[in-house]
Amino acid sequence: MIKLNIKEKYFYISNKKELIIIDNDVLTIINIMGEIINSEKQEWLKKIFLMISKGYKDVKIIISSPIERSKYYLIKEKLTSKIFQCCIYKGLVDYIDILEEKIE
Repeated sequence: MIKLNIKEKYFYISNKKELIIIDNDVLTIINIMGEIINSEKQEWLKKIFLMISKGYKDVKIIISSPIERSKYYLIKEKLTSKIFQCCIYKGLVDYIDILEEKIE
């Protein structure tokens, strides 16, 4: 997780190194992820969410989880959707962002 005194940090996103500015919105999203993890009742799912939040590679998570690859990606998609819904609730998402989200 990110320490509170860090203002920016490099992350690898899709194998590309990107600088992320750690502002209040980023900290809110980190808190949302923590709340989702803490509210999960199934321990195996909680473990998957923790591994995702810590930046583990998908392959490592799939190998160490009791689910198949396709089920993992479905769970990850639902987790992303839940985070997005929480961001909408907290006012972090603009209406135009919602409209521009791809439906596939």
